[in-house]
Amino acid sequence: IINYSRIKKKQEESTSLVSLNKIIDEAVAQHLYFKDANEISIKKDLAINELYSDELRLKIIINNLLSNAIKYADETKDKRHIIIKTHTIGDLCKIEVEDNGLGIKKEHHSRIFEMFFVTQNKNKGSGLGLYIVNEAIKNLNGNITVDSEINIGSKFTVTIPKNYGN
Repeated sequence: IINYSRIKKKQEESTSLVSLNKIIDEAVAQHLYFKDANEISIKKDLAINELYSDELRLKIIINNLLSNAIKYADETKDKRHIIIKTHTIGDLCKIEVEDNGLGIKKEHHSRIFEMFFVTQNKNKGSGLGLYIVNEAIKNLNGNITVDSEINIGSKFTVTIPKNYGN
């Protein structure tokens, strides 16, 4: 709810040189307390680290995507993983968060970014996380896509400008 409020505020964007490596490391450290999080291999492959963007919005995006990847890990798999990759295409930065978790049914893909939509609720989610992520990405003039299969995992791809606000 606090993140939703922050995203919705009509405040002046704060653009600065941001380290994706630092944001990801902080997000990982914040999520180590999740149940069984220490049993998930989290790897980074960062072809781009620094960009000019809104640090608060990027933190919200990374935190929510990482949180979901951990919460919806497939406990039946011996080797669980999350891979966070970054790369550039022209003036754009792509951030990918991929896991081998529970996955999302194809019929839900078009609705997962709606406010309060939950695919399966065993007290794991409120239906706000991906909505907030999508709003933050829109505020950065970007977009997000999902590729997911049940029992295989999910990959969220965020595309944002490398020089937001400049």
